[in-house]
Amino acid sequence: MKIARLFGIDIVMDWSFLLIAVLLTSNVTAVFAHWHPAWGLASCLLLACIAMLAFFASLVAHELAHSLVATSLGMKVTNIRLFLFGGVSNIDREPPSAIGELEMAIVGPLVSIGIGAMLTVASVFLVGGVDWADPTRTMQRLGPVTTLVVWLGPLNVGVGLFNLIPGFPLDGGRVLRAVLWGITKSLDRATRIAVVIGQLIGWFFVGAGVLRFFGVSVLPLGQGPLDGLWLAFIGWFLASAAQQSFRSLRVREAFEGVRVAQLMRRDGPSVAPETTVRAFVEHYVVASGNDAFAVVAEDGTLLGLVTALDVAKAPREAWNDTPVARVMTPARDLALATPNEPILDALHDLGERGFEHLPVMQGRAVVGILDRRQLAHWLELALTTRPRSRLHEA
Repeated sequence: MKIARLFGIDIVMDWSFLLIAVLLTSNVTAVFAHWHPAWGLASCLLLACIAMLAFFASLVAHELAHSLVATSLGMKVTNIRLFLFGGVSNIDREPPSAIGELEMAIVGPLVSIGIGAMLTVASVFLVGGVDWADPTRTMQRLGPVTTLVVWLGPLNVGVGLFNLIPGFPLDGGRVLRAVLWGITKSLDRATRIAVVIGQLIGWFFVGAGVLRFFGVSVLPLGQGPLDGLWLAFIGWFLASAAQQSFRSLRVREAFEGVRVAQLMRRDGPSVAPETTVRAFVEHYVVASGNDAFAVVAEDGTLLGLVTALDVAKAPREAWNDTPVARVMTPARDLALATPNEPILDALHDLGERGFEHLPVMQGRAVVGILDRRQLAHWLELALTTRPRSRLHEA
């Protein structure tokens, strides 16, 4: 769900983000109620909602810093996505150099720590003096704005420091990879080492979380069984994300420099819009073995795309009387590709937007169709014939 657009970059929210928003708001409400027992539940809940919005804005600032550095290095930022574990900048490729990787990775934590430090300093002046003999009394006399600043400052510092943990793909793991890249002169080797370290850290968090669940404290993070489960879940996510990041890197490498024209299917004939569904099944799908065809008007205009799955939109007894134009996906709802377009751009449309096929256009003419099968065959061949990665070096 798109919620904003900043500096030309879409800010989108995954539905899983609502879950963490509800959980955190509930937790912060309890914290504020403990600090201010005289406020009442409604007041604490309202301030907690404001606190969550402020915290999420700081997360966007963190990711926006990554994205702006990436665009300055010539990379394309698809969007910033907020999800269960915070935020992530979706960038089309790896940085061009180890220095670029370092700049892009370190700026996010620096922004979070900077925001947190400023708010923490501001809270010192707003609070005035602290009654160290009874800190609760100090909190009780704070107003809503000061309470918000006192809570938000250390939290941002904590977010920045946590992201500096050298577990790939956390920012700290990317900083580590940048250093290794500079030393080894190989992005491939640096990524492999960073992934292994990231997985080890992730599984360490899993073990620490399990021990915390059974009452054994290994890390000073959280208290009680539920916090132990949450720590184990975070560790599992980090370990999985490290491996997935390396797989994504190998996919990008396999498609590096490849154009749509090299992988698109050229032999599939187009279909006239008045072709019946039965004729489409018997004379096109069955006869050719292909499952997607462009629906083209007499003047060559693309009207839509019809696939073997689309025939289910019409009952079998109506196949003789139903034209494919009635069951096709209209052209206005399709993503299109061009022959010279990088295959990674087309891969984004197939993956992120959920398409199975892309009509390939040369001007107004349909010159081919790209589908997932061609990409899967190429990827299998590339990874089989080139087991050693040939990622660019510094």
